Amino acid sequence: MATANEIIAETSHTAPAPGAASSAAQIAASVRNHLVARLRTIEPKDQPFSHLYLENFFPDDIYQRILESAPAADLCKGLNHKEAMRSDGTSTRQVFPFNDKNLARLTGETQALWQGVTMGMQAEEVKQALFDCLGTDLARRFKVPGQQVSAIEAYPKTGYFCDHSGYQISPHRDVARKIVTMQVYLPRDDSQETMGTSLYERGFVGRLQYEFRKLGLGNKDGFKEVRRFPFIPNSAYAFVVGKHSWHGRPQIECTSERRSLMQIYYQNPSEPFYD
Repeated sequence: MATANEIIAETSHTAPAPGAASSAAQIAASVRNHLVARLRTIEPKDQPFSHLYLENFFPDDIYQRILESAPAADLCKGLNHKEAMRSDGTSTRQVFPFNDKNLARLTGETQALWQGVTMGMQAEEVKQALFDCLGTDLARRFKVPGQQVSAIEAYPKTGYFCDHSGYQISPHRDVARKIVTMQVYLPRDDSQETMGTSLYERGFVGRLQYEFRKLGLGNKDGFKEVRRFPFIPNSAYAFVVGKHSWHGRPQIECTSERRSLMQIYYQNPSEPFYD
């Protein structure tokens, strides 16, 4: 996906109506400024690994527009992941990556909204504020002083996710190509509060079980849930990917979709993002 600056340039060519490009740019600036200010007010945690939880992620007016502008189901694709698959071969998780090709499939105000949201979330100022919050594990992972973590080279990719009843993913750490994982919750109310992502610790017995499982023995037991982020409107979590960044989601049972945005910072700008 192009950088935020490249997308700003691209809007001048793909905007479906006069003023749409400036609208996207205004949305981007609003999201960027709001998010940087919010990140400067929170107290991140370093146990069991560096992470944060943030409420009021988007400005209220933009969040309300987001709720009314989810990408249509026929534009999304099923995530081909073992634990997400149903017995009939369909997936319980649908994905719409915000790359140039997909954004061009949207029209009018919806296109301008998602272009702006993507640019704002991917702004360099947001990355710097976010990395400063997560500095403990970033400094450890990249072996740099804490005051230098905001300068770590990283490339954000963003997309929309829609989970259906039956979705689950066992505790996992994320691949090392990822630097920071961030998920923004998009429910309309608090009725799905218990459906958030969990963080886990794994003790000595659990580590032994993990090694046995790699040999085809044992199971995925041995995890202790230490935190579950409430799945409430306009909130988000983020964490540093590392050797101990165990997280997951027990199977959900719901009558309505579990919607969110995901933004992942990669080490390589050409890294695919559910493309």
